[in-house]
Amino acid sequence: MKLLVVVDKLLTGFDAPPCSVLYIDKSMQDHGLFQAICRTNRLDGDDKDFGYIVDYKDLFKKAPQKMTPAATAPSTDFAIDTLMRNLCDVDACLPLLREAGMPEVDFWRVYNLTVIACSMKFLASVLSQSQLPRFYIIEKPDGTEEEIVFLMCEVYSKVGAMLSQYGQGDVIVASMSAQVRSMNWCLTQLGASPTAAERASIQMLPPRLPLVGQAASRARIVAGDA
Repeated sequence: MKLLVVVDKLLTGFDAPPCSVLYIDKSMQDHGLFQAICRTNRLDGDDKDFGYIVDYKDLFKKAPQKMTPAATAPSTDFAIDTLMRNLCDVDACLPLLREAGMPEVDFWRVYNLTVIACSMKFLASVLSQSQLPRFYIIEKPDGTEEEIVFLMCEVYSKVGAMLSQYGQGDVIVASMSAQVRSMNWCLTQLGASPTAAERASIQMLPPRLPLVGQAASRARIVAGDA
């Protein structure tokens, strides 16, 4: 394939190392612009050292601060995009983001919140809001723990805003998550065909995020008089 015309989603959900030239003829900003221009920076053998960007919209003239050295560091948006394009495969994503300069503690925080955000979106299609946790628990370097409300978490909010770019990627990631496994365990305990009232007895507990490693998730079945 010599030429591919992209409207939107492939700019952030498509990885093509042979891509050498990107022609921009639409307005973009923030993480959408950053991720789009990164399409050409993938190395492809010994014949490609860099890519070219042809900007018909003067985007770099309008936003020169986006191309400062600081902007080339692995941002949260870039990490989320890398995770979602690779369906949160740790073996694939950790080396990429580590090479890009992301500390391992930051990687696991973004990874866990990305998986949890995908899972919460899926769980909300099965359970009611009252059955879902409102916060998560994070371990701190000093050994203490802190409860953080999802809606107050910047990474969690960013993931929610970006999920529409990845088709059914969120469903695939959720299907492999500890949260969905916990819910499925409860459904199994309720029998082959649980009633709506029985499903309403499931309570998802706040996930716990360690400094390094995958988050733990729990769920329980609450008795009717509890």
